[in-house]
This record gives sequence, C-alpha cells and structure tokens, in this order.
Amino acid sequence: MKTIATSFLAGLTLMSASGAQGMRDSATHEELAGRLRAQQQKNPMRVLPAGEGEDPSKTNRPADILEDSDIFTFSGESSLVPKGAVLAVPAAFQSRLGASQTGKFIPWSRFLAENRGWIEVVDLSLEQIVGEEPLPADLVKRMETCQRVLVAAVQGGPITVPAAKIDAAREAAKEGR
Repeated sequence: MKTIATSFLAGLTLMSASGAQGMRDSATHEELAGRLRAQQQKNPMRVLPAGEGEDPSKTNRPADILEDSDIFTFSGESSLVPKGAVLAVPAAFQSRLGASQTGKFIPWSRFLAENRGWIEVVDLSLEQIVGEEPLPADLVKRMETCQRVLVAAVQGGPITVPAAKIDAAREAAKEGR
C-alpha cells in the first residue's frame, strides 16, 4: 500500500513540476495549406531529372530463387547457396548437390553445422571476390585435391565467386608451377 501511495505522490509531483499544459488553437486551413506549399517547395526530388527507360529494379529479375541457387540435400534436409559459391565437389558427394528439394529447407548456417564432415567453407574477403586481390594461391590446389565440398564464403555466408576469378587463379597457379 505504501508503494502505491508513494508512486501516486511521485506522479503528482512530476506533473506539477512540468507546469500546466496550455491549450492551443487548432491550425486553420490556410496555415495547413501554407505548410504544405512550403514543404512541396523544399522537396529535393523536384530538382532531379525524371528517370529514363525501364525501371532497373524490374528488369532482369530472376523468375525464381531456385534458378539462381544450388541446392544441397542430405538426410531429408535441404539448403540453398548462390550459384557459383560451390568451388569443388568430389565425386563421392555429387549426389548431394543439385538434386531437387527432397526434404524441408533449413537455413544455411544450420545445414552447415549439421554437415561439417563433408562441407568445408573457404573464407574469402570481398576484395578477393571483386578482383582487387588475387584468390589464395593454395585454393586451386585445394579445389583439385580436397575430399570435401568447398563453398566460398564471406564472413560465414556463402557468396558467388565469378568464374573468371577462378579461371584467373588457375592460370596463376599454372604459371607458378
């Protein structure tokens, strides 16, 4: 009971300390119209030229996420990675990649945690993916000799490595031999 009374008194004290709220008049139509005109005049989009051509966000849209993904399936569970993220697939694991979805879809992180025995993630930097830095020299050797599926990732998330980058790494490895 003391707690309730104390809370009530504290609330009253705070209300009286903030001062009385004064009444104010409603905005008239003219005031509102003036504010709207001022806001429309300040609109930064008015000075930009109108866009030409088709909306780029609507062109070249993939019809389906499955078309742009590789599907891993194992033990009744499936997961997606972007096409181009799978760097190497040994013959023993070929049946687990590219099959249609036969189980329930689970997030990549969970699928990877459950299948670490046959999937290996190769962490790359964005600079390596974009081509500002070369791919690691040992990557090509690992791609040829690895006994597990290699998946390219940036900060743990699978990412597409352009085929040209992989070809350039193979050429660099051949020149280095």
